[in-house]
Amino acid sequence: MRVKEEVKIVMEEQTRLGLELIKLRKTAFELIPRWFRNIKLKSIKSKILRREVRINSYTILSFSEVKQTHYSEIPLKGAVCHEIIREYLHNMLFDKKHSRVYKIYQLYLRIREELYRRNINLIYMVMKNMKVSAEDWEDAFSYCQIAFLKAIDNWIPQKGAFSTYAYQWMVAAVQSYYREKQKNFAYSYNAYIREDEEETFEVFLKTTDDETGFDVMDALRRLPEEERIVIKRKFLEGYTEKEIAFMLGISPAKVGSIIRKGLKRMRNLLEGTTQ
Repeated sequence: MRVKEEVKIVMEEQTRLGLELIKLRKTAFELIPRWFRNIKLKSIKSKILRREVRINSYTILSFSEVKQTHYSEIPLKGAVCHEIIREYLHNMLFDKKHSRVYKIYQLYLRIREELYRRNINLIYMVMKNMKVSAEDWEDAFSYCQIAFLKAIDNWIPQKGAFSTYAYQWMVAAVQSYYREKQKNFAYSYNAYIREDEEETFEVFLKTTDDETGFDVMDALRRLPEEERIVIKRKFLEGYTEKEIAFMLGISPAKVGSIIRKGLKRMRNLLEGTTQ
């Protein structure tokens, strides 16, 4: 009986933390200037309608429902709101620390970290149950971490226990890791391409057409949003591919693929302009 009571207390505390996260995230999101929110929300609806993204990663609505709903009224999943808040703070031109959004976001991160710390054993449980090998442990763990944090952001306490919800996310993450590994096995030479990325970007930085004034920064601005963000964070802000993957909630392999596509697109833009 005592064990059941302890479990009940733990679950009640986690529910309290989960509800506090939802409240803080909503407050921070609503404090973001309307013009910034509108830009992001319009972009999200546009991507969904063009079928460029998986709709269930963004909202619980169906495709037809999204089509009929104004972009500002589409109910976004918690992880998406979190990313918009983070991106807003990342792009702020003034001191973030004096912003109400920043202060609320820091509290949000502390509670999120607390939920992570209290439930981290779930990651080890999933990996053990799915018999992840020692060779794959580190990479699979990274996939599970990303999924775990997304689960925290997307969890709605009224719909069930966090452990049950997060477990499903991490099982899917391990499965995704092995699918990626199998898909990339035949393309192991990509490791050599990645070694040349720094050199390639350095060459780009020295590329300028004096007559047109077109340079690498112009090419960078013309890239699709996802490629522009990843390349900027990798080469101009010094983040590693794993750090970028963690920030964007995607796999390191996906980050590498985005970088290669972006560099190729930049090369084509520069060559096309200077011919």
